[in-house]
Amino acid sequence: MEIRVLKQPEDVADFRIIRIEAVSDTPESFGESQAEVINKSMQDFAKHLSDHDRGDFVLGAFENGNLIGVAGFYSEQLEKMSHKGNIWGVFVKPHYRGKGVGAALLTEIICIAKKANCIRHINLTVVTSNESAVSLYENLGFTIFGTEPNAINVDSKFYDEHYMQLVV
Repeated sequence: MEIRVLKQPEDVADFRIIRIEAVSDTPESFGESQAEVINKSMQDFAKHLSDHDRGDFVLGAFENGNLIGVAGFYSEQLEKMSHKGNIWGVFVKPHYRGKGVGAALLTEIICIAKKANCIRHINLTVVTSNESAVSLYENLGFTIFGTEPNAINVDSKFYDEHYMQLVV
């Protein structure tokens, strides 16, 4: 398995495909709906892969050249909040779950964030019913610091989300 930052021009199409799969597979885990993702332009997906001049990135996990998992990271822009980074968009294709792909992606994000001297906290949200993801994050040192009831609405079914943080 190879893990690298998605930034090549050909990565944009692969990222679009896996993002559509992600919101279709587990819609409760993503803020965007499937229709919203499908209607995005390739330029919109390219913007997700930009560092926005502040070190943002999306990591991809590849097996035999195929994108099998992704995880994004962005840092807060405002000066008073610039010590915080955020993980977003974590997804591993179903066939590869439970094989360490998610842990490898997140471990790499944490390593990169630790090298950025300004990052002190990494935050993320996770649907409370996704017990395997919550367990993975806890095993990596994240702790729950709050829970938002009814954070995600998918077809009139509501899902709660945990707010989790890792101090780096």
